[in-house]
Amino acid sequence: QHNITALQYHRQIIPHERLAITNKDDFEFIYNRPDKEGQECSVMWMTDEQIKEYKMVIFLRQISHDPNQIQPSIDRLKSLGVKILIDIDDYWGLPKYHYMYEPYTKHNVPATTVASIKQVDWVTTTTNTFGDYINPYNTNITILPNCISPDDPQFKPRKIENSKLRFGWIGGVFHKYDIRLMT
Repeated sequence: QHNITALQYHRQIIPHERLAITNKDDFEFIYNRPDKEGQECSVMWMTDEQIKEYKMVIFLRQISHDPNQIQPSIDRLKSLGVKILIDIDDYWGLPKYHYMYEPYTKHNVPATTVASIKQVDWVTTTTNTFGDYINPYNTNITILPNCISPDDPQFKPRKIENSKLRFGWIGGVFHKYDIRLMT
């Protein structure tokens, strides 16, 4: 997909843009988005020289949607001395009612996700609870809550003259069952 999702915004773009601002001498963030045809970015498209320009590659949730590209990508990065970090914010074993259950099962995503977590150099995730699920597979974990940009106008506090309690919800279509927890 060509548009930036909320996941990409909160887990990659904003946190890394902020790191680039606060650590500009030590950190550069280059965000490779899918191409216009919706193809995912892949380290397999890059030359060795291009890959060696980076100290670390960060993957969001999974290394590839193509299970045949996961291990070759890991092996190639490791052979070139590039650290691999995976950021994962949702449990890889989906319930049967989940919209993505069938494709995840068909492509064996739970097993490939665990295999990837075991091999990467570091894992970032959203909460200590989820970190506990990851810990049996990789102990190099950092908890990074979702990030918003305080400069974004939508997050500027505003006064609402009303006695009702209001709260916000940030979640996509895959979280419709989670919304029931709030009602």
